[in-house]
Amino acid sequence: MAGLLHAPVRPTGDYDCPCCIARFGALLPGARRTAGKHGNGATQMTERQLQDAVVRLARMSGWLVYHTHDSRGSAPGFPDLCLAREGRLVFAELKSARGRVTPAQRLWLDTLRAGPAEAYLWHPMDWLDGTVERLLKRSVT
Repeated sequence: MAGLLHAPVRPTGDYDCPCCIARFGALLPGARRTAGKHGNGATQMTERQLQDAVVRLARMSGWLVYHTHDSRGSAPGFPDLCLAREGRLVFAELKSARGRVTPAQRLWLDTLRAGPAEAYLWHPMDWLDGTVERLLKRSVT
């Protein structure tokens, strides 16, 4: 996995890796800063950009990562990511800042949370404020 993620001591201009984004609030390529419901200067990442960042961090942190690339024909609402590591099973539904959860997605998340799995709904601010990183780096409780 070398080269997927680096941990610079200070900003170097390579801001498209998860650690730079988390530490310096940098933009992913194609993202834009806007004033919106998440506060002035909040980064409006697309769902795809959020997914790419989460997948990179998860893999670098030792998680097995599954994502259904073409969900046509699958049951509606299943979460975007399934992550497994050291006795933890995490399901994550990812949404852009303005993305809405469908009733089917809500049902899946609620059902998964009722069992031994962890299930989360993550937006760009959960990435930028470090919530995703804290959850993925946490050990089995």
